[in-house]
Amino acid sequence: MKNRLIILLLPIKFREFDYNRYDFEDYERMQNYDVICHELIDYIYPGFSEVFTKESEKRNVKKFNSFENWTKEIQKLKKVYKDKILIINELTNHSFKSIKINLFLKKNGIKTLIYSHLDHPSQASINLKKNIFYLFFNLIKNRKKLYFVIQHRIFEFISSILKLKPDFFLKTGNISQNSEIQYPKIISGHSRDYNMYIKLKKDNYKVSNEKYGLFLDSCQPVHNKGDSYINGDM
Repeated sequence: MKNRLIILLLPIKFREFDYNRYDFEDYERMQNYDVICHELIDYIYPGFSEVFTKESEKRNVKKFNSFENWTKEIQKLKKVYKDKILIINELTNHSFKSIKINLFLKKNGIKTLIYSHLDHPSQASINLKKNIFYLFFNLIKNRKKLYFVIQHRIFEFISSILKLKPDFFLKTGNISQNSEIQYPKIISGHSRDYNMYIKLKKDNYKVSNEKYGLFLDSCQPVHNKGDSYINGDM
């Protein structure tokens, strides 16, 4: 056992794909760090785990179906590693359960890191008329979207009152996000998908000074689109 610990906190099933995407193999090679994944899908979204057809067989994954069992495990780890714990937190504050978890982490002084949600290139539209039309079209067509938008705004407001901010924010790319100002420490890095590309192509990787690049996504389904089915987007 080493004297520092990295915990990946996931609201989904931990798949082999995630093992590579979150650099687990690199963390495991680090001299002073243990690494483990806490899978909380059975607590955050009970009954939703069947959406994920493939999960990792790695031994350093622990599953939790209740808040009490998870907090007991964290307290046990804290006695061993003291204040040498870093949580890579993928739980957004969009439900009472995730807010409850993040509030527990804050009260116990456990450091957290979150990734930027800008995982891939996107085209920003400056056509206000078109944006307004698109907004109302979707709200009229699918009322669930309106419900989720309002729900998310309410939980974001609650989390801002409770000051549930991570200790570290991993920024991707050079474009600033308006929300960055709220984070105590900003770290520049790559998106997870681009990081995987660099690892796979590291022997042939070259730095380019060109202003623009072309992003080619994979030609087959990779991601589980559970939320998209719920929201009516599929």
